[in-house]
Amino acid sequence: MIKLSMQSLCYRDTFKNGQIDLEGIIAKAAEYRMDGIDIHWAHFASTDDEYLEHIRRLCLEAGLHICYIGISNNFLKTGAEWEEQIEMVKGWIDVADRMGIQMVRVFGGWIPEGDTEEDAWPRLVDATKQVTAGCRSCSRDRTSWTSRPPCRWQTRSCATCSRSTRCRNCVDKTLDADALVQGERYVRRIRPL
Repeated sequence: MIKLSMQSLCYRDTFKNGQIDLEGIIAKAAEYRMDGIDIHWAHFASTDDEYLEHIRRLCLEAGLHICYIGISNNFLKTGAEWEEQIEMVKGWIDVADRMGIQMVRVFGGWIPEGDTEEDAWPRLVDATKQVTAGCRSCSRDRTSWTSRPPCRWQTRSCATCSRSTRCRNCVDKTLDADALVQGERYVRRIRPL
């Protein structure tokens, strides 16, 4: 059976214009009889526990599964901006965990002008390793994480609590999780989408 979810980014412009909020997007998903909703991080009005519980309950009452929180990050930035991107993603992974959402969607990044893929690749690999380095939910280290079969997404799931992190490289290439790092060597195995 096919299940359908609505991505809150479908209402990006309407949201930016103040014509709809996350509660309205949830209502639209319910009205359209969707099975789930994918919520973009920018559509959350707050990360306070009370607000997050309110959003979780709205979805539950509407019969909507929260499929993932989408994060618009860029792991190919440099310096302090690169570190900020990693911390931002970790923060949203924690939000997803607090809401009981088992997956976040993150981007690999955009290669900065003047940078090469060869220079950018190690930053992407390192950022991905840091974000998936351990499960903050159950305090397990990376060795307890299991990879799902290679597909369009690079996925790490905690074997203990099942929380997942997915990474998609948005430069029209997909990363194979098992080929990202072999020992201390970077191995490039990129497949077209």
